[in-house]
Amino acid sequence: MSCVNEQKARELLDRYFAGESTLDEEHALAEYLLTAQVPADLSYAQALFARHASTASATTTMAIASPRRHTLRRMVISLASVAAAAVVGTGIYLTVEHEHRTIYCYVNGIAVNDLDQIRQMTRPTFDKLDSSLTKIGSGVDAVESANRSIEQVEKAISMMTIK
Repeated sequence: MSCVNEQKARELLDRYFAGESTLDEEHALAEYLLTAQVPADLSYAQALFARHASTASATTTMAIASPRRHTLRRMVISLASVAAAAVVGTGIYLTVEHEHRTIYCYVNGIAVNDLDQIRQMTRPTFDKLDSSLTKIGSGVDAVESANRSIEQVEKAISMMTIK
């Protein structure tokens, strides 16, 4: 695989950046990029592989990341991204849920948003109001009855004066 030309180098670079190249292909690509005269548009790859070569020790061959390492890195990044999205989503949900709670009233300066609690607190007041309204209704009935009586008395008086 050591006889790599410019076209083959471009294909290997595509495979390398896609995380699909084998270790042998990466070594052949590195050998080509570090020893051949490469076109200007491939100078970025030459610089990248030169950096790898400069960090490799003198006693070992150049170690270039394998596809498995790229796959593991992508998986970790994906999982971290999903976890971060879940945290952000949960935070947004809790914020929106908290903001949409309806406050029905305040009791002693404390917001109350539970309708059952409000019903329990207001029941005695409505019961008193109901009995008061019943008494008022009885008073209105008495006034109406008195008005009828007055009307009857006035009729009787007018009848007496006519005769």
